[in-house]
Amino acid sequence: MLMYPKLPAHTTADLLEKAFSEPIAIANDIYADELIILLAKKIQPLLDHNLQALLTILYRIDVPEDRVKSILATADPTTIASDLAEAIVMRIQQKIHYREKYK
Repeated sequence: MLMYPKLPAHTTADLLEKAFSEPIAIANDIYADELIILLAKKIQPLLDHNLQALLTILYRIDVPEDRVKSILATADPTTIASDLAEAIVMRIQQKIHYREKYK
């Protein structure tokens, strides 16, 4: 379940750029569902051509391994990218929440 409807652009982009090792253009605060669509577009080519790189990104973001295994094993092949994107967004939301809570 998504915690925040909007994610702060700077923090979100920073977390994603570290994980993906490339610039992620997020100019303004972004709705979680928009971020899921953006990430799914980045994830699909990795699923198709470089699964190991995708797993490394998921590890860097700290998406729970059991969640990743569950998605890869049981998800409809046409929705795997968006399911993984949603797991990433949920983890980013948790990180933002904890950073705000323990400032």
